[in-house]
Amino acid sequence: MGIGDDALNYWDGSSSSWTNGADKGSSMNAWAITTGGSTGVFTGSPGDNGMSTTNIGTRAFGLYATGGNYVNATAELASAMAVGDELTFYWAINWDANGGGKGFDLKAGGSTVYTVKNSNSQNIAAATGGGSFSDITTDYGTNAMKVTLVRTSSSEYSFTMTKRSSGSYSTTISSSSAINQINFFCGNQNDGDGKRNMYFNKINLVKQTGATYSWSGSLGSDPNPVALPGSTTTYTVTATGSNGCTATDDVVVTLNNSNPTANAGSDVSHCSGSSSSLSASGGVSYSWSPTTGLSDASIAAPTANHTSTTTYTVTATGNNGCTDTDDVVVTVNSLPTASASSSYQRYA
Repeated sequence: MGIGDDALNYWDGSSSSWTNGADKGSSMNAWAITTGGSTGVFTGSPGDNGMSTTNIGTRAFGLYATGGNYVNATAELASAMAVGDELTFYWAINWDANGGGKGFDLKAGGSTVYTVKNSNSQNIAAATGGGSFSDITTDYGTNAMKVTLVRTSSSEYSFTMTKRSSGSYSTTISSSSAINQINFFCGNQNDGDGKRNMYFNKINLVKQTGATYSWSGSLGSDPNPVALPGSTTTYTVTATGSNGCTATDDVVVTLNNSNPTANAGSDVSHCSGSSSSLSASGGVSYSWSPTTGLSDASIAAPTANHTSTTTYTVTATGNNGCTDTDDVVVTVNSLPTASASSSYQRYA
C-alpha cells in the first residue's frame, strides 16, 4: 500500500484492535480517537448496513454516534503533502445524518482546510476553512465515494470525489497549508440503526518521486537553475511526476539595478607605529579586506595600524542587497633615524 492505512491491519480474524493510539499503518502516526456518550469506533463490513463493498472492501473503519454526541477519528500522515503528492481514500454512508453530521475534515497542523459532510438529507456539502457549507452532491446511492486530493502547487489542491450513484464532483482548494491530517467524524444520529453509521477505508498517499522539471524563459530542465534576467521576470516551472501527472508553480525574480556607490575615502598615510582612520560611505553595511591591521573590518570607519603600506578594499552593501567596491591606500612612512653627538667643547 505504500503510505497509508487499511482496516484489515487491525483485524485478526475474530476481533478488532482499532482504538485510540493504535498504529499499524505505513508511514502514519498513531490514530487519535475521541468518543463520548453513545459513540464508538469499530471495523466491519459496509455491506452489513446496506452499502456496497466495492472498492471500499468487506472490512472498513466504522463510526457510530447517537444522542447528540460526536466521535472523531484522526489519521495523521508522518510527513505532510508536498507538491505533486496524491492522497486517496474511500468513504460510505447509507441513511442520511438526520439532525447530525458525518464526514471528514482535511487539516494542516490541526487547522481545518476543507470539510465535507452529510447532514439532514441525502445532500453532501463542503466548506473551506470552517466557512459556510454549499451542496456538492444531491444524489442518493450506496456506493462508496472515492476522494482524490492532489497538491498541484504550493497554494492549491485539486479535489475530486465520486458520487454515491454515478458521476463525480471536482473543485480547486486554495490553500498554502500542507495537509497532513484527515479527521473522520460522525455525530448526533437520532437512532442507533446501523444504516446511519459511516465507513471509510484504504487511505493511501502517493509521494511524488522521480519528477522532471521544465522552466519557462529558457532555463531548461535543471531543478535549481540560475536565472540572470535583464528585467523583473516571472518564471513558471512544470513538474511531471513518474505517474505522468503535472503541477506548475511560479516564482518572480526581481531585478534591482540600483547598485550602491562605494567610497573608501582618500588615500592616507601615517608614520610607522601610528595609525590612520578610514571612512567609507555609500552603503548600509561594509566589509573591508584584508582585515590585517584593522580595528574592525565590518564597520564604516575602522582604524588602520598596519606596519607596511597596504591597499584596503571596502565592499559596500545597499539596502537592496546589491554591492559595490572601492579601494584606499594606507601608506606607512618609515621613521627617521635621530643621532646626537656625545662630545662637546666649551669656551670661556
